[in-house]
Amino acid sequence: MVSDGLRIVVVGARCLGDALMTLPALALLRASLPDARFLLVAPSALAARVWLLSGLAEPSEVREMDGKTHRIPARFFAMRQTRPDGIVLFSGGFVWALAARLAGAPVRVGLASDGRAWLLTHVFPAQAANVHQSVVCRGIASLALAALGNSPAPCQETDYLLPGARDSVREMRRLVVLPSASHGDKIWPAENFAAVTDALLDEGAVSEILVLGSPAERELCQALAAPGGRAGVRAFNAELEELARVCMSAGYALGNTTGLAHLAAFCGCRVLALSGEPGHDRGAPACAGCVSLGNPALPAELQKKGSREVLAAITPEMVLAQLRTMMAEGSPLV
Repeated sequence: MVSDGLRIVVVGARCLGDALMTLPALALLRASLPDARFLLVAPSALAARVWLLSGLAEPSEVREMDGKTHRIPARFFAMRQTRPDGIVLFSGGFVWALAARLAGAPVRVGLASDGRAWLLTHVFPAQAANVHQSVVCRGIASLALAALGNSPAPCQETDYLLPGARDSVREMRRLVVLPSASHGDKIWPAENFAAVTDALLDEGAVSEILVLGSPAERELCQALAAPGGRAGVRAFNAELEELARVCMSAGYALGNTTGLAHLAAFCGCRVLALSGEPGHDRGAPACAGCVSLGNPALPAELQKKGSREVLAAITPEMVLAQLRTMMAEGSPLV
């Protein structure tokens, strides 16, 4: 390898789920370029926290660029004095490709989207709708390594997980429920979540259910945990790092296809994600043992075009059947 002295800039993704899906690709870059110096650019404060939570970055390597879009090119232009050897763009958007060009890096790698291919030196082609987003990120990373004259590190035998996930003390009969999402069209009805949790408790399939969310989602989580005053069900709202700690203590997770579902997956939970995507869901958790239940799994007569219709067609009975199967199979980590 020729990684000695290379200066590599990596641009992450803004929202939680997208930022988490870049981590296996970042792990590949760091394993393949052990002597390179990295600058990890976070397009949001949340993305910066994901870089740090990953264990793949030191605080001194992370730079947050959350602000006015028009300032991004100027801030990258200022990087010219550090002479970066390569810029890897996991984030979409024309402005980031323009910024990479202004930084003067001889290798600029990203996805062919948003009319920005001419600003890049190496372009990863647009992929079919059923190609998972994390696979796309790994493809971009592999292309960057080839452009820099390096070979990817040997594939790991196991999937990437957050630090501590494999060694955590895990209560396999603890289920975390993730009832929120960034958009209303992605949310499975609260009464369906309640029907599933009631049935699991009645069957004795789980001993504890934690309804997880950010502090901003406190009302939703408490409303789902409160009906009937069921023992063993409680809401838990906290910041990202504390939610990760809780997920590492649980065996399974059920939720909408959202950032917290990815967090649970990278914490080692087996996740059942409920997807409203009309086709294949390239944004669902893809860790070992995780399942996405949505349009492709529905009978032909129930398949729909709209997200709300797809989610409405997923019944509590379907979810319970899938959860029972997953719980019978157990965790791939034990």
